[in-house]
Amino acid sequence: METIDIFKGSPDARDIAAGTVVFTQGDEADVMYAVVEGELGIEVNGKPVGTVGPGQVVGEMALIDRHGKPRTATVSATVDSRIVAVDEDEFLRLVHRVPFFALQLLRIVSERLRRTNELL
Repeated sequence: METIDIFKGSPDARDIAAGTVVFTQGDEADVMYAVVEGELGIEVNGKPVGTVGPGQVVGEMALIDRHGKPRTATVSATVDSRIVAVDEDEFLRLVHRVPFFALQLLRIVSERLRRTNELL
């Protein structure tokens, strides 16, 4: 899967301990998260469906299909991790400044959709 390295060294990064819930399925969605270090686990309806590590993002649907729609998964840190929250304003700045960022994000979404389709 593509990696997104533009968040390395971000002053907005925050450390979270293993077991910390980043967001819960059904929550209102308004930001995505980039993983700088560590690993986040993804669960849908209480079942593990994958993990994301450094250079990957989670919760991107919040910014692609507009915020306010409920989260489709629960995400938590499987190990001590460092993450960056990206809101809509920052997302739009990134797409404008680094057009390849949008392509990377589309590839991530496409890959996740393909993996989901294989499970069905």
